[in-house]
Amino acid sequence: MATPASTGRGESAGTAPESRLSLLKEREFVTLWMLGALASIIRWLEMLAIGVYVFDVTGSPFLVAVMTVARMAPLALAGMLSGVVAEYVNRRTLLIAGFGLMAVQSAGLALWSTLTPVPIWALIVASFANGLFWTTDFSARRTIMAEVCGVRRIGIAMSLDSITSNGTRMLGPALGGLLLQLIGLDGAFILGIFVYLIGTGLAFSLVRPPDGSGDDQGILASMLEGLRYIRTNRALTATLMITIVFNVWGFPMTSMVPVIGKDFLQLSAFPVGLLMSAEGVGATIAALLITAYSQPRIYKRLYFFGVFLYLDMILLFAYTGWPWLSGAWLLILGLGGAAFASMQAALVLLYTKPEYRSRVMGVLAVCIGTGPLGFIHLGLLADWVGAPLALVIMALEGILALLIVAIIWPEVD
Repeated sequence: MATPASTGRGESAGTAPESRLSLLKEREFVTLWMLGALASIIRWLEMLAIGVYVFDVTGSPFLVAVMTVARMAPLALAGMLSGVVAEYVNRRTLLIAGFGLMAVQSAGLALWSTLTPVPIWALIVASFANGLFWTTDFSARRTIMAEVCGVRRIGIAMSLDSITSNGTRMLGPALGGLLLQLIGLDGAFILGIFVYLIGTGLAFSLVRPPDGSGDDQGILASMLEGLRYIRTNRALTATLMITIVFNVWGFPMTSMVPVIGKDFLQLSAFPVGLLMSAEGVGATIAALLITAYSQPRIYKRLYFFGVFLYLDMILLFAYTGWPWLSGAWLLILGLGGAAFASMQAALVLLYTKPEYRSRVMGVLAVCIGTGPLGFIHLGLLADWVGAPLALVIMALEGILALLIVAIIWPEVD
């Protein structure tokens, strides 16, 4: 089993009780934490609003899934490149550019949707652009967080980050559904303008991190060296494989919540947003508990069994005919999702030497970017056999894949 990478400052992997919440007193960490929350809330808001809008316009579960595919594809296509680029340029600059460009895009879409209905192709392009921005969350923002907190507090830092990430999964969809129902799609984009502008200002306020320290071997050579490093680290490889399982067979279920809510449960936009928010409620509760009580010795188990619980709850959610019970299954599903999400970046950073972190976080983005394969698979299945049965098939496939990974890489537990 690989041991946590040293920071070179003599820090241990354990977390002293007095340091558990000490990060909240550090301005740089809090700023990075808030940047993650802002990006996450608008991401989930847009995913719900665009998903419901596309289903209302087209009636196609497949096209609903395509919207999320477009948002996640850049992680697979550009995640590794983003990780290497972050070693050559200033990471603060990447964050400023990302938030600023997203504000401009939101302004354009808000104006467009106010004047005339936005075509599906334009929403696909916009989702893809948002996905490019998403890659910087791994290679820039979270890598800076690791530098700020050090190995000793990585687990706590990622758990705190998970609280806001999952909390926004509760607030974002509900707000998106409300805006869509009361104002229309342009309401979601108008809010996005303000959120991204606030994020741009916060990114400017960061203390300037050191310039990129990439060597002269070139971008391609750096990428290949990072892959070789991962291949020699079984614990790191196992962690990344679990990420693939979750994103191919677990996370795609989020695209079917609007379909189940609208078509199967006969709900309007706002109740669908509340239904989708139930996952965020459970995830927020779990993230709070993990931050307060988790210890490094159980990180791997939280990670593995969180995915297992998530997949099991998809089976129960698929055919539940009562909205309140559907929400209960999604709440429990959120508990598993938070256990996975809290530990994902933490384990990757703990198992990686500091000089490889940007590159490995870029590879993590690529693993997350495998999700479009699952979204396409689920979307096609839903068009063929209906959303409920498609979810059951996907969950069973995911459980089987998870067990195979556990057999090949016993380091996961």
